[in-house]
Amino acid sequence: MPEDMLTLTLPWGPSTNTFLRHFVLPGRRQASTCISEAGREFYRAVGVLLLQQRPPKLSGNLAVQIDLYPPNRRSIDVDNRAKPILDSLKRRPKDKQQYPGAWLFAEDDSQVKIIRTDIRDVFPGGKSIVTVATILPGQVVEPMRISGVVWD
Repeated sequence: MPEDMLTLTLPWGPSTNTFLRHFVLPGRRQASTCISEAGREFYRAVGVLLLQQRPPKLSGNLAVQIDLYPPNRRSIDVDNRAKPILDSLKRRPKDKQQYPGAWLFAEDDSQVKIIRTDIRDVFPGGKSIVTVATILPGQVVEPMRISGVVWD
């Protein structure tokens, strides 16, 4: 595999709807957001995998392909699955002590310029396969092609 590309197999994670929790503190009007217990468990699982595998940290602009293998045939809202995965692959301040050196993106996932998420066949327990590639300077990235239709 080229140095500017890597593939990781992650556990099936929560959707954005269960990954984040919104609440209003007593005496305040504005809602706050925090990561749910399911989200923290997913973070820990991904942190351990990154620590074990020690993938290289990619720099520059990135393209990400996420292949989702759901645990069952339930309907899936595909756009709710990418955020927890991307967020779990970036370094968070608390991780410096818990998982030193375990991150994929620098400090922010804003490096991702292209993302594609596909739902694949059912896999017992579910999983997500994430492929990340560096977009090299001057590289032209082909538009997505689906059944002969070109999306620019």
